[in-house]
Amino acid sequence: MVKSLLVETLRKFTPDEWSELQLFAASPYFNRGAFVRETQELLAFIADTAPDFATQQLDRALAYERVFPNSTVVPGKMDKVMSELYKMTKEFISIRHYSRPENELQHWLDQAV
Repeated sequence: MVKSLLVETLRKFTPDEWSELQLFAASPYFNRGAFVRETQELLAFIADTAPDFATQQLDRALAYERVFPNSTVVPGKMDKVMSELYKMTKEFISIRHYSRPENELQHWLDQAV
């Protein structure tokens, strides 16, 4: 998991961005679909390893146990959750950028449309 796009992206987040992302992930408006609980649990698992993101703490087997407790390992299942969380993270980054005060003119133009 350490070298995944998801973790590499989350490494760059500030503590404030982490807090905001966790709120974003908890929102039923932004986090929908089949893996709502799982994406939130995976995000919490990764957050617990911040800011060092140590390799031994980001062990895939430990993540699987936390996200899918008492379940047998299903190949590809963790990859799907990681992919969903990565997509949500990219959406969060876009919305956060769009919400900056310097983008207010773009807000007005979008609302006019």
